[in-house]
Amino acid sequence: MASDASATPPSATKAPSARKKPSPKILAIGAAEQKFIIHKDLICHHSPFFRSAFNSRFMEGETQAMTLEDVDPAMFGAVVNWLYTQKIEEMQQDEDGHVVAIREGRLVLLGKLWMLGQRFMMPGFQNKVMSRLRSKVVVCGANDLKQFANYAWESNSDLLRRFTVDRFATMTEEKVFSDVVDDLPPGLLADIAKKMKHYYCSLATYDKEKMPDFEGNYKLDFE
Repeated sequence: MASDASATPPSATKAPSARKKPSPKILAIGAAEQKFIIHKDLICHHSPFFRSAFNSRFMEGETQAMTLEDVDPAMFGAVVNWLYTQKIEEMQQDEDGHVVAIREGRLVLLGKLWMLGQRFMMPGFQNKVMSRLRSKVVVCGANDLKQFANYAWESNSDLLRRFTVDRFATMTEEKVFSDVVDDLPPGLLADIAKKMKHYYCSLATYDKEKMPDFEGNYKLDFE
């Protein structure tokens, strides 16, 4: 389904003109096939994924419609909202894990939004999500942070993993870290330890006063 257009980054394509009436296309999203009416010029400008699909000779190009059965309609709705407003709204889940509202939500949902942006090849959207993540990760609770950390590690995204490691190594309070450390993946803990060691060595190099008194701390009293 890929074409030459798929290799062109969103920033390199011409933005849709406000004077030219864009052609609306129907996307059927989610298991319930909730349909979103989206202007083709707009979504294709921001996403090489959709640009390649809707300009191809495959079914999506012929029907100008697409069904993504594995995408939650509320999550795709957040993508559509960004397309038209350039704003990111957060989502909230019910007890069964279904997205029920786009309000103050959990970090893991922002992580899933970022991964959805990666799937659709939308770096502008991903950067907006990351900006929201950076502001929320500072004030989140231990359980929220733990869930996000496990999701980020399982996602196999180098960027999400690096973001999580930096968060724990530089910003996490001792009590919060103690509350969640037993529930973090071993690989994540190893990377956190490496990052903390790096920061510690940097501090020791530039500020000798911050180095611990090894002789005083580990000397045995025998008198």
